[in-house]
Amino acid sequence: MTAQIEKILKTKSIIGYLEKRGHNPVKEMGAGRKSYLCPFDDHKEIKPSFIVYPGNEYENFFCFGCNRGYSIIHLISYLEHVSFSDALNRLSEGIVVPTEDEIKYIIEKINKDNYLKNPIVDLNKSLFEASWQCLLYTQGTNFNSEEVKIIDDFYGYLDKKIIEGDLDIIEEAVKYLPVVLKKRKHKFQQSLEKRKQKEFYDNLEEIV
Repeated sequence: MTAQIEKILKTKSIIGYLEKRGHNPVKEMGAGRKSYLCPFDDHKEIKPSFIVYPGNEYENFFCFGCNRGYSIIHLISYLEHVSFSDALNRLSEGIVVPTEDEIKYIIEKINKDNYLKNPIVDLNKSLFEASWQCLLYTQGTNFNSEEVKIIDDFYGYLDKKIIEGDLDIIEEAVKYLPVVLKKRKHKFQQSLEKRKQKEFYDNLEEIV
């Protein structure tokens, strides 16, 4: 039955299903990704945060606004307010559905596989790494107000990209963050040294 479920996931299109329900992509993104206004009734939005990812073994989706995600089976279950097994039946088109015990096993396997593949896992990891690096940086500058503002602006930039669903940009930003912070730290230390020198000469002139 696992092979049958995988066949459903590989052949049934989330994009095609959404199109039949009147949901069209707002934006075409890189790597074949498409962004939509969230189709769920309880999540009203004006900016698209629902992303379909076709590049995996089978299509996945994730909404950055309401945190729903995973496969087309989950999507139908959410949108049509039916159980997972009922959604599976609607997609099976004659394929025999296994016993409840087998369904339970398959659900757990699919959820686990999707969790490991889902982009939000990598996103959380990247954001955690970025937060840790930024914390160490601000500590190293003794929480200088100008440097803290720069970090706040960086967080604002990441928030914007999360809303836009541009995960590639986030990954690139986090990847090069250590290099940028190292250069920024060097510039900050130079600036600090210049201020100390100026204070020294200003004090010296007052004494002399």
